[in-house]
Amino acid sequence: MRKTIGVVALAALCGAAWAGPTGGPNGPKLRRYVPPGVYLPIDGTYSEDFDSYANGSGVIGQGGFQGWGPGALDGVVDNQLSVSAPNSMLAPQAETDVVQDFGVITGGQYVFSVDTYIPSTQVGDGFVILLNQWVSGGAAPTNWSLQIHFNTALITSDFGAQTTPSVLDQWVPLRAEIDLDADLLDVYYNNTQFVFDAIWSQNVSGGGLPQIQALDLYSQAAGFRWDNVSLSPVTAPCYPDCNGDGVLNLSDFGCFTTKFALGDAYADCNGDGIRNLADFGCFTTKFALGCP
Repeated sequence: MRKTIGVVALAALCGAAWAGPTGGPNGPKLRRYVPPGVYLPIDGTYSEDFDSYANGSGVIGQGGFQGWGPGALDGVVDNQLSVSAPNSMLAPQAETDVVQDFGVITGGQYVFSVDTYIPSTQVGDGFVILLNQWVSGGAAPTNWSLQIHFNTALITSDFGAQTTPSVLDQWVPLRAEIDLDADLLDVYYNNTQFVFDAIWSQNVSGGGLPQIQALDLYSQAAGFRWDNVSLSPVTAPCYPDCNGDGVLNLSDFGCFTTKFALGDAYADCNGDGIRNLADFGCFTTKFALGCP
């Protein structure tokens, strides 16, 4: 089932919960203030688990999915194997080409993820593709940014030729961390990074744009499967929520005081390289402003 989930922003002081701003595909974009590789996705964009569709039905025409172009061969909803019960999407023949058009997403940082399944009997490659521009049938200016192919030996990122070993006969997550502001891409398979700081707009086709438009679930191999597809914006942690419990209250002052006493880098609130009383003033100001 395709799920579009709004996020309520509660700008808060003591005792109030906080959350990130609404971030739909064309909504406010969220900045990342955490180290590369540390991503905190929030709900608000796109997810698909195929679980609300009838077993054996085609995917095209459900949940916004369409074929790559006229005559594109469909994927099938199947309940024999899945991560989230009961269904996944199966490539039932040696050519499957199903697209989800997100609309044009510009700016911010995003995490794309999908669970993948390679049977040991698979002949040929399954694919996960993300495009920065897409026109039905692949007409200009269609442009690829991510193309990962999956066979029984290797997982390969085109066209940088980065590879990592395949895991067979079990569900394995693929995750892409996309920074549209910096035009960068990192990719992980089985929670192991194998693509580092690729240029998003240039990575496959070249000459693209720093944006996201479409997902292509493509396969040249019968038996390959996808499940639990998601694309989520990234939000920074709330600095004054020192203890990370999602609530701003006096315990965060105690947490800050403890970190200050221990010489923790977190306590250098104003970032001047010195921990002193000015950092307490900085923390108090950030606390009063709440979290976005």
